[in-house]
Amino acid sequence: MVKRDIFDHFLVQQSQKNGAKIQDNTEVTGIEFKSDRWLINTNQESFTGHYLIAADGSKGKMSKWLGFQRQKKLVAGALELEIPVENQTDINIYFELGLAHSGYVWNFPKADGFSLGAGAFGKKRKAQNFKNIIRDYGTMFKLDLATATESGHPIFLWNGDQKLHTQNAVLAGEAACVVDPFSAEGIRPSIFSGMKAAEAIDKALANQIDALEQYSETISQEWGKEMSSAQRLAQVFWRFQKLGYQVVLQRPSAIATMTRLFCGELQYSDIVNRAISLLESSLTF
Repeated sequence: MVKRDIFDHFLVQQSQKNGAKIQDNTEVTGIEFKSDRWLINTNQESFTGHYLIAADGSKGKMSKWLGFQRQKKLVAGALELEIPVENQTDINIYFELGLAHSGYVWNFPKADGFSLGAGAFGKKRKAQNFKNIIRDYGTMFKLDLATATESGHPIFLWNGDQKLHTQNAVLAGEAACVVDPFSAEGIRPSIFSGMKAAEAIDKALANQIDALEQYSETISQEWGKEMSSAQRLAQVFWRFQKLGYQVVLQRPSAIATMTRLFCGELQYSDIVNRAISLLESSLTF
C-alpha cells in the first residue's frame, strides 16, 4: 500500500503544477475577517484572501476560529505503528475484529515494512490499551515492534448533516467531520469534500451568491445521505461485534463487497438493509 508521506507529497506536487503555492514552516496563529477578505496571521508573515478553505484536520484550530463551536461529530481514537522491515514481500491486507472493542486492528503492507494499527469507532467504547493490543497483534506476524514509530490521533466521524460554511469560508476534510462512521475511512471523503469546496469557491469568485451555502447542501446530499446508512450499519454492527463478524463479514461475498465500498463502486444504501436483516435474524432473546 502507498505510504502516506509519499501520497501526500504527490498531492502537493499536483497542486503546485496547477498554481498552488506551498508555504513550509509556516504556522497559522490567527485569522480575522476584514472588509471583504480574510487576514491570515502566521509565525512568518500575514496573508490575505477573499475566501478561506479550512482543512486542518481533527487537531486543527480553524473550525473554532471560524465560529463552529458545536460540531456534529463522533470522536473516535486510533493508534498506528510503522514497523520497518527490509525486503518484505507480503502484499496482503489484514483486519482483525476480535482484539479491539467496538473497532478493529489492521496490518497494511508497505514497500519497506508494515503499518499496524488499532482503532475504536462505536458510540459505546470501553477504555483500552491500543499499544498492548497492537503488540499482541504484531506477534502473530513475528514483527519486532522495538523499532516502530508511533502516531496517535483523534478521528472526527460523521454524525449528522451540518452547516459547513460561514462568512467567505468553508470547512473541508476531517475538519468538516466527514469520516466514514462505520469503517473510519477518511482519505476518500476528505478528497471529495476538498473538490466540492474548490468548486464552491470558484462559483463564489464568479459572483454566485449562494455558492458556499450550496456547498453545505452538496455535502449533505452527496455524502451525508450515504453516511447516514453507514451510521445505521455501524450502530448495529459494533453493538453486536462478534455476531457481526460471524454473520456478515465471514460470508463469502463480504470481502468483495467491502472492497467495492472502499472504492466507491458500491454504496452503503445498497447493502445496509440486507446486512442489518442478517444480524437481526441471527439474534436470540
